[in-house]
Amino acid sequence: MRIAILGLLMIAASASATDGGIDVKSKPFAEQAKTIRGELASSEKYREITREDRALVTSTLDRMGTRIEEAGGVDRLAPQAMVDVFNDQERINAVLTRAREDSRMVCKRERKTGSNFTSNSCMTVAQRRRHSEASRDYLRRQSPSVDNNFIR
Repeated sequence: MRIAILGLLMIAASASATDGGIDVKSKPFAEQAKTIRGELASSEKYREITREDRALVTSTLDRMGTRIEEAGGVDRLAPQAMVDVFNDQERINAVLTRAREDSRMVCKRERKTGSNFTSNSCMTVAQRRRHSEASRDYLRRQSPSVDNNFIR
């Protein structure tokens, strides 16, 4: 019964794994880990990943690799080790998905004040969020008498 449930969890994980994530059931783990490490090091895909998240992904990949190697393959993992690998896989996929979304470039055509000319303003999603938060903080500091619930 436990093995059947674990098997279903692994199948569900492989169905939910997104492009750029990790899925230990679909491809050899070593290839996926190498690809992810390469993308973390040089790709624009994860440009907005934090140092802490990068370290988390790297250490989790190391831990998964050790468990899989010691067992002799994903199919030979003990039930508890399979659950641990599944949880690590989900943790990596969540971090990489968030980093990939934050690294997505969004361009907006804007008209400069006092001009009819438009220009493109391109920023990543994370840069836009930081810019928006900085603007809100600035307005809060400049207007202490204004109700801060008005500025969201």
